[in-house]
Amino acid sequence: MPRPGRPVRGSSGGRPLMAALDLFGRRWTLRIVWEL
Repeated sequence: MPRPGRPVRGSSGGRPLMAALDLFGRRWTLRIVWEL
């Protein structure tokens, strides 16, 4: 599952769902890093 984080970052009105997914992914990655 590819993670389009950069291209979706600027366009907030284009695909908010993708932006939200990216945000969730970032939170999960942060959590994993903290757990490690």
